[in-house]
Amino acid sequence: MRYAQVIEVFISRAIFSELVDNIQVVILMLELVGVVAVKTSLEKSMFLEAEIKLRISSETVSAIKEHPLLKQRQIEGWRSGIIYNQYYDTPDKQLASEGVALRMRRDGDQYIQTLKYNADGLAGMSVRQEWDWYLKSPDLDISLLDSSCWPKNLKNLDKSRLAPIFRTDFKRTRSLIRWQRDRENIEVEAAIDEGSIETAEGSELICELELEVRKGPDVAIFELAQSLAKDTSLMPCDLSKSERGYRLLAPTAPSDDRELPKWPGTVKVRTVMRDIGQVLLADIVSLSEHFHASRDRLSFHRLHRKLGMLHQYFQIFRCNIPKTVRKELFEHTDAFFDDHQVDVSVSLKESDRYDHAEAIFSGWIESNRWGQLLIGFGRWLHSELSGSVPPHAAREDMSDHVVMSWLKNEIGRTEGMVTKPLDSCSTKEALMKNGMPPRLLFQRLFFIFGSFWSFLDIDRPSSLMRELEEVLSSNNRVPLGGEREQELLERSLRELQVWDRQLASKIHQYVF
Repeated sequence: MRYAQVIEVFISRAIFSELVDNIQVVILMLELVGVVAVKTSLEKSMFLEAEIKLRISSETVSAIKEHPLLKQRQIEGWRSGIIYNQYYDTPDKQLASEGVALRMRRDGDQYIQTLKYNADGLAGMSVRQEWDWYLKSPDLDISLLDSSCWPKNLKNLDKSRLAPIFRTDFKRTRSLIRWQRDRENIEVEAAIDEGSIETAEGSELICELELEVRKGPDVAIFELAQSLAKDTSLMPCDLSKSERGYRLLAPTAPSDDRELPKWPGTVKVRTVMRDIGQVLLADIVSLSEHFHASRDRLSFHRLHRKLGMLHQYFQIFRCNIPKTVRKELFEHTDAFFDDHQVDVSVSLKESDRYDHAEAIFSGWIESNRWGQLLIGFGRWLHSELSGSVPPHAAREDMSDHVVMSWLKNEIGRTEGMVTKPLDSCSTKEALMKNGMPPRLLFQRLFFIFGSFWSFLDIDRPSSLMRELEEVLSSNNRVPLGGEREQELLERSLRELQVWDRQLASKIHQYVF
């Protein structure tokens, strides 16, 4: 019997059952007896794929390849090859409903069967569970989809129902990048993908840059992406290629109204700040991705409104964000939120508004500010979530305070902002005199009522929020300060006073 056959017998025995998953042991044994080490269906690997996905234009591809930062850190030149991918699911899309994707890839002469789990993105950055099997043929091997990787909710699924559902074929141009960060070696694969997603319902172009961590901390790809964004047009994308394929099969509205967690009364300011920041960032990326694909004008104006909320986020949490971070990100947000071109659309004919919105969005992307804002914000949130914010970056600082006391201070400040124009004969003049443009005050009220109501034993002020949203959406730069706005400020002040009383009665329970 040949040595390779002997090894195969051993593998089938119980004594080796715990080693089967560790295929590196098997490969090593095969090498030791002189058998050619080829990748087979025995070779299974599970790992966490940490990468950041960035949409780019065809014009940006050359700039990425020639970027001095990448050229300086390259340990190999760019190499290209065509990658073919067939995705599988049941006719009723049960895999998609459980947040997993199954594909067969051909990369050169290698066939790779992959099962991936979806993951929440953070400015294009995600960490996903992935299982790979290296096969000898392009035929899907459902026997490999066992309980070690298969979703529990699909354990009774008849896998024979799995069938081809769509394709993603593209040219991948990649290079390995290496550098040192704090005396630690970092390795990242930079890959430019150019191709298309093909489904029975339509197709979509692929043109994106992926930065995948091979060695080192995840934050390294945020830092690299942020450096590239300074002079390259990058658009973070939280959707994987498979998710984009499913969206083509069944178009859905963008997710831009995610629910905030139900925080306990003892929650700290820093936790609330992180949670709201993640939701805002995810909503903005989702809306920008939806508009990029559909050119839906309404999604563009919702995107602009979310940028206004992000503008207020930096204002309200001003004492809890490092000054250098706040200053840089606030400048970028201010540029988008205060973009006078958005307001011009109010006076345009309906038929012209779509082209106008597309032109504005393209200008944002090409300005490099878009990538700098979203990647920079994502990088800071990632540092907050991972606890890697250096001590010297600490704030002024109420981050570790119970949120109730902090919120009461913010409500008091906001009441003062609203009271001054109400005491004046001219709402608009009073607002401007106090350094608070009308739109910013209404934006602040909308942000507070939408973000913090769950702390109190009250219903969400939905009617008031709808009116605030309508004023913000319809007026744009049309001067505010008329009777309608005066009445809205009065209603907002009454609501704030209710909140203030509620907080006063509760605060002693949470501040010790």
